[in-house]
Amino acid sequence: MKKPKVLIAEISGRRPGTKKARPTEKFKYNFDKVIISNNSDGYQTDWKIIDVPENYQSWYKDNIAISKKAFYAPMNRNYAIKYAREAGYDYLIQLDDNIVKYGLCFSTKSGGVFRTSKDTPNLSDIQNDMFEYLIEVLENSTAVMSGMTLPGVGAPKHKVLAERYVYSAFALKLDK
Repeated sequence: MKKPKVLIAEISGRRPGTKKARPTEKFKYNFDKVIISNNSDGYQTDWKIIDVPENYQSWYKDNIAISKKAFYAPMNRNYAIKYAREAGYDYLIQLDDNIVKYGLCFSTKSGGVFRTSKDTPNLSDIQNDMFEYLIEVLENSTAVMSGMTLPGVGAPKHKVLAERYVYSAFALKLDK
């Protein structure tokens, strides 16, 4: 069986600067990677940047966008799917640009265990293993999307779901 072709797309709007502004880029990934943005002016990165073309932005705003003011993130996500399919990828992993760590929680006989990317020596083990698992789920099921979730819940006046937390890290099977 051939190894699937996987693309990681960091979904980013207007966040100029280095990986300090977009911490998702600090991690080591074992897959091709791009940034999909509606405005990448001032980005300093070694990742390939794909700006959503103006004609796609106009089409999306006129035909798909629910809000004429807040449509950039969903548009960027949709364009990432189009781009990955046209480039011949089998799977697309979409990530927010503000991921500060990856974590894995599991149970043992003595209780719960939580490990994060900060526990690994080179920040390379957990996220790649997690992505390979998400793809394995898609390859061996009828699912077309698998993903991770935030380790917490929102409460009034609590910052657990604030902008600094990831809320999108998922894999898509592109032939469906």
